[in-house]
Amino acid sequence: MENIIPLYTPKLTLLTGTPKRTQAIMRSALVWTAGKTPVDCLVGGNRFDPTKLAYAISEQYPAAYQALLNQIKVGRAFTCYEMLRLLRETDANTPFPRLIFDLLSTYADESVNDDEVNRLMAQTTQQLQRLRGAGPLLVSAHPHATRPHLLNVLMNMADEIIALDAEPEAELHTAHVQERML
Repeated sequence: MENIIPLYTPKLTLLTGTPKRTQAIMRSALVWTAGKTPVDCLVGGNRFDPTKLAYAISEQYPAAYQALLNQIKVGRAFTCYEMLRLLRETDANTPFPRLIFDLLSTYADESVNDDEVNRLMAQTTQQLQRLRGAGPLLVSAHPHATRPHLLNVLMNMADEIIALDAEPEAELHTAHVQERML
């Protein structure tokens, strides 16, 4: 289940589903990827738990725990402005995989009006295009009640979409998708 991100293919894979399921899959993908290559991890919002990541690494790679932690570069954004800044500052000159956790959570801020959110999202998609050209990009997102169109924007630009169900059978679907991506 972990290797849903192709290590050497520049493409954007979008992972959608419930926040809990996408977080678990993204964490597994991050651990698996860090076991193979350096990886950039950009985190949107407040759902990412670094303690769970550390435990997952220590369980899977106990002898290489510190080395794997050093493979992961983490940046965190709580607002759409911070997410755009993080994306702009991410170096596209390295072919490392990039995982972006819960991208749209940063666009749920009701104090930012819809026109501004749409403007920022357009710039965000430009940055995602730039980073996609450099290496693999795995983005998790789920729709928000007030701005569901933002998920459609991501879906329209994705090379591959993995839609997780709330049911455990989704793991079987994900495993099937992995086989196609490798």
